[in-house]
Amino acid sequence: MHSKTTRQVTLALTLLLVFSFAGCSLPGKGTPSPSPSSSPDPTPPPSIDIDFAAAYPALSPVELGADGYTAEKNGLALSIDGNGMLRKIESDGRSLGLEGIYIDVGVNGKTLLDQVGYESFLDFNTWTLPTITPKTKPLPELTLEGVFEGDDSLVVIHSLGDFVWHTVYEYKSSGLLKVSARLQTVDPQKKHINGVTFIARGMDLDLETTSYEFPGNITSGVPSKVFRLADYPASYVTRTDYCNPIVHLQTGDSHLNVLFIDEHEKWGTAVYRNRDGGVNVANQPAVESYLAKGDTLEVGNMYIQLPKGDPYGAVVDFYDSMGWRAPEDGASDGAVYSGHPFGTMDSGFRDGKKLQEYAEYLDTIRAMGYKNVWLLPINQHQSGNVYTSTDFRKIHFIYGGDEGLKVYTDKAHELGMRVMLDYVPHGPAPQYPIVKDNPDWPSKRMDGSLQIEWDCVSFDYNNPGFYDHMVECVLYHASELGVDGSRIDCAMGGLSNWDPVEGLRPSSSGLRAGLNITKAIREGFLKAGKQPVILPENFHPVPQYAPYTDLFYDMTLFRMIHDMRVRNYDETRFAVELAYWLSVQRAVSPRGLVRLRFISNHDVVSWTWDKARPVKTYGTEKAKALWSLTHFIDGVPMIYQGDENPEIWRGQGENLVQFFTELNEAREKYLGNEYDIEYILNETAVVAFRRFTDREDRLVLINLSGEELTFDASGYDKFLYNRGVALDGSTAVLSPYSAAILDKAD
Repeated sequence: MHSKTTRQVTLALTLLLVFSFAGCSLPGKGTPSPSPSSSPDPTPPPSIDIDFAAAYPALSPVELGADGYTAEKNGLALSIDGNGMLRKIESDGRSLGLEGIYIDVGVNGKTLLDQVGYESFLDFNTWTLPTITPKTKPLPELTLEGVFEGDDSLVVIHSLGDFVWHTVYEYKSSGLLKVSARLQTVDPQKKHINGVTFIARGMDLDLETTSYEFPGNITSGVPSKVFRLADYPASYVTRTDYCNPIVHLQTGDSHLNVLFIDEHEKWGTAVYRNRDGGVNVANQPAVESYLAKGDTLEVGNMYIQLPKGDPYGAVVDFYDSMGWRAPEDGASDGAVYSGHPFGTMDSGFRDGKKLQEYAEYLDTIRAMGYKNVWLLPINQHQSGNVYTSTDFRKIHFIYGGDEGLKVYTDKAHELGMRVMLDYVPHGPAPQYPIVKDNPDWPSKRMDGSLQIEWDCVSFDYNNPGFYDHMVECVLYHASELGVDGSRIDCAMGGLSNWDPVEGLRPSSSGLRAGLNITKAIREGFLKAGKQPVILPENFHPVPQYAPYTDLFYDMTLFRMIHDMRVRNYDETRFAVELAYWLSVQRAVSPRGLVRLRFISNHDVVSWTWDKARPVKTYGTEKAKALWSLTHFIDGVPMIYQGDENPEIWRGQGENLVQFFTELNEAREKYLGNEYDIEYILNETAVVAFRRFTDREDRLVLINLSGEELTFDASGYDKFLYNRGVALDGSTAVLSPYSAAILDKAD
């Protein structure tokens, strides 16, 4: 089909009355699309004067027949109908029928296919994700412009008016299909693009037996769980609170993964169904850009995976094939203590100590077993707010300046500890010299004014000058002042920059920029010859950060615990769902990724979520049980300054220095990062798991209940750590909120 085929596709009536929430019945799967109306169109569509064959010189044109076209490559077969819509995916005896993969684009204030609601991103905050709201509108007529085929790809091109979609299907491997989008316009007036929604629509899955989940993520409205389609009406939409790379669907013994990865901007995810049982998975990246005639905007990517064996292992194998695995040049061992020389955020930073004085407390921190100290921001900053750095190189004189930091790091190194700074790259208020002297660093709004958040500018971390400046600041701190690593504030990126770095789009200042600042700070430490500890503040469980992240800031675990608490889950359900969630989170983690585990930090004790210390939120004994969990599961535990002694934050209660000392001693001795983990799922409030190597096998039991409980500990007969547990033969008797580590019997 060297010359384009213009086959009017009445997709509204073609592929059914979409999302039939209005109660319309749908034709059966595989039903041919009805013929387009013969009524003349009073407004003929504009000519699409694009040479598509020239755009794909390495591909061959495909002429579609009435029955469409099927091709098999790399162990994967795709079938498209006569209108160019994907109707079936097959691989190694497995198949998925669907109505199609649709890409709805927000253009000039509306979505072109009108399948999801339009939501302007112009006033979004950094942390806001698109909210996918399905609509019940019929699809508009599309024109099939051409189909082209290569050795491992199939490109289907549609147009609507002056807008053109290229849907690119890539046969990645047996059981894995990649779908991406290339967008164009022939309109002489540039278009405002706001949101691009990938919809795997009408997947033919059995309503009664199909369930779905978002492994390792948090859902909006209810704590994360496995959802059964039959339990919810067709109008029910499940969304995630953080960027979601995986939707795992299961029907009997059959598994399906719908994956999505956008390396530029954050995205929202939703699952919902049609009244006929067709299941829809939608992902909407918060794409913001202008699109001019002659330009191409590439967005994506969605992956459809038909795993033959372990569905979670298939995800990890895919991540590994993309190079998304933990780095080998960093450090990820040792528990973390987070603090500040002026004291805690919830006590108003009233201690007023210089780093030289605060160094004296390092002996206590190390004696408790914490090897890494994360210092909250000590750079020069605006008055009253440590998270508004005005100079990324200078250490504020009120904390002792460079000399004070050098005294602190020297003392830490003598004790075998590492020191991590907290870099705050988003920028200060606009009147400061770092902003005025570097006018191309802050992101701009459409009208050219500065993007402002938290009363501060939003630096675009993609800017090469900013990148180089951060590398040099880190290099100085590491080589001259002895700093070993860093936590990176706002490492999820910033607000859209409508004056973007050349080659990027405005919304590239989102996740792409967040990853870029992580790379810059890591580079500075590596240049200094350090084996760094890099901890980006990135809540989103997305895999592309893994190669630059020594510790993943596991806000998802905190949120899982918090969300179940505020929804008053009873203690059995709390423990059961938490153990399952942790097991699945582990199963889909990029290889080697180490997670920072915590139930408190400077934010959550002061102004967000719990707004209180764990001992206030849960009571001291249950808080101890949860701290036992964070210290004994895989990953690295963290506590926040004062968790060990309430006097530090001007509170009252039990001094827990000895508790944390014994906890870390047991962890270091018996449960290092080299120990794998296997959760023993059960229907009690006991969270149970094995930690094991080729040589050792330990059983960990934690009672998250205020009641005495029992657990079968057959095969484990020696206590390595014990806080309130007894053995009665092979039965462990756990007192309320107790914990123990048992060794395997000889």
